[in-house]
Amino acid sequence: MFAKIWKGLVRLVFPDLCDACDTPLVGNERCICLYCIYHMPHTRHWNDPENALEQLFREKASVEQAASLFYFRMEDVYRTVIHQLKYKGNRQVGVRLGEELGYRLRDSPQFGDVDLLVPVPLHPRKEKMRGYNQSLCIAQGIAEVTKLPVSVGNLVRIRYTETQTRKSHLERQENVKNVFAVRDAGAFEGKHIVIVDDVITTGATTASCVVTVAAACRCRISVVSLGFVASKRNR
Repeated sequence: MFAKIWKGLVRLVFPDLCDACDTPLVGNERCICLYCIYHMPHTRHWNDPENALEQLFREKASVEQAASLFYFRMEDVYRTVIHQLKYKGNRQVGVRLGEELGYRLRDSPQFGDVDLLVPVPLHPRKEKMRGYNQSLCIAQGIAEVTKLPVSVGNLVRIRYTETQTRKSHLERQENVKNVFAVRDAGAFEGKHIVIVDDVITTGATTASCVVTVAAACRCRISVVSLGFVASKRNR
């Protein structure tokens, strides 16, 4: 309780604090301080064409490339950042971290010919409740750096589903079967599109998006996310 009160007082004096470590931001820092950006548990997937995330997806669907910005661990401060993005209305931290991912993708030969960014869609009811789509915030940050267009409203979620949290691997797969659709297949035809998600655990939701798009049109599909929940042997 004392810690919460102290943080509240600090924010009154220093309203612009790092969303990860609560230290005052300085200079051109936004949302996340440079110390936290530097010490983030980066995956470096963008330099590894056979990384653990790609292997995860190739067991489920055909993807060109796959990359996450950092390893998502329950004990890290970055878990708090994702929580703020998804549940506390902090859209800007999604954009900011999307920019960091964008820098890596822009400089990676693995993602050199991407045409379009496609955020994983929310069901309209859930998006109305939340007020925004967190994956779109991330895609907007990537677009700020890469200058790639963002597709909104073509890949859609047509069925409302329960949250994937606390579901087993098989339950996650069943929960997201046949929940997505492509409205205009021609908009994706022949392109290399990148599906953007927030955190990938089993990959069930994102893989369902990949399968849906692949069934609708002929295009190349890659996947990126901010966080990746990986086993220790895959880090």
